[in-house]
Amino acid sequence: MDHVIKPYQKTKAAFNARGTFRPSDWGADVAAAYSPDEMEKVAAVEKNKLLLIPRDEGSAMEMWTMLSAFPDKKVTMILPEDIDETSFDYDTSVTLTNAKVPCVFQGNVRMIKVRLLMNGAEAPSFVQKTFEIKEQPQNTRSCVVRASINQFLTKDFAMMQKNPGGSCRAWLRAAEIDSKHLGDTWGWQQQGKCITGLLRLDKAAISALLRQGGVGHTGHRWFFEPLRYGDHLPAPYDALPETVWIENQGRTLEEVCQTATKEAAKTGMGLKLGLRQVGVRQKRASGNGPPQSKVWRAVGVPTGLDVEDLESIIMSAAGFASITVLEKFRWRQQSGFAFRASRSDAQDVIQVKYGTADIAVNLQQRKGFARKAAMPLPGEKRIKFTK
Repeated sequence: MDHVIKPYQKTKAAFNARGTFRPSDWGADVAAAYSPDEMEKVAAVEKNKLLLIPRDEGSAMEMWTMLSAFPDKKVTMILPEDIDETSFDYDTSVTLTNAKVPCVFQGNVRMIKVRLLMNGAEAPSFVQKTFEIKEQPQNTRSCVVRASINQFLTKDFAMMQKNPGGSCRAWLRAAEIDSKHLGDTWGWQQQGKCITGLLRLDKAAISALLRQGGVGHTGHRWFFEPLRYGDHLPAPYDALPETVWIENQGRTLEEVCQTATKEAAKTGMGLKLGLRQVGVRQKRASGNGPPQSKVWRAVGVPTGLDVEDLESIIMSAAGFASITVLEKFRWRQQSGFAFRASRSDAQDVIQVKYGTADIAVNLQQRKGFARKAAMPLPGEKRIKFTK
């Protein structure tokens, strides 16, 4: 075999000096040699496939030159991955390819990148065993919930800020949620007095998790809320539940949680954490139920009309019921009223014609709390599935 290999660069010598390549990974009847002396011994046996692993540049050149004495041998030489291709001079019967092959380092197997110099298609080659598994539809067995905790519902908020994911996972273990149902956590952040993050878990554990949300374990009260309710969740969470908020009435948030926990035992659907309150989930009543009372704003009311006139005009002409006037205010050259009332339809903008006056009645949206800047918190770096 009339081929010449140029010397390695000095930085690439002994690239695998601490590792061992196993001939068994390269097929049957393969003999390995790490030096010219070993090559001369193994080439004399009947095996016609050689795996050459030179330790230095001198050995590489000598072993490649010795191949001319064994024309029937099928040979693969392992070289450093970043070797310069122009360092080789060979004909079309020899191929130089990139590959990832197994190498044993201190008893541990790792896949490393190398370049393989092979003389022919029958030269030893590493073929990794592959198992084909049918891909399952995404998100069929798991769902994502939002985990949250309030500063006043944890015994050590400073520790919580350092590792919220670990604290949440410890709470889940104390709640006897099987760790095999738990996935990753991410997106931890702090907004005001609340810490929130996302948790993926199997649907098989969602009911137990939501029922226990808000219960005190390990000195903390974690709350969980699905990102989306629907038929992908088991009953009774297959439909959006109602939330009955517990009034604080001057009590601490911990005392409110104790009361809410007793109420949640009746509904069996767990607790929900709000910005300033704790609520109890319950099933929505069947049917539409009575219309919900909402706050409305009427402007363009003639200044001569009083509260009783407004109530009779609005109730008789616009279809409102159960009116309670909240306030009267000046609006341009006329008057305006804010009132609470219910309607049997879904209209949110009403125009009332009263003589020559046009009274505009609009539904008032509840003002949300100002969004506070979120401070990112560290996520989990390692997940342990055993205690």
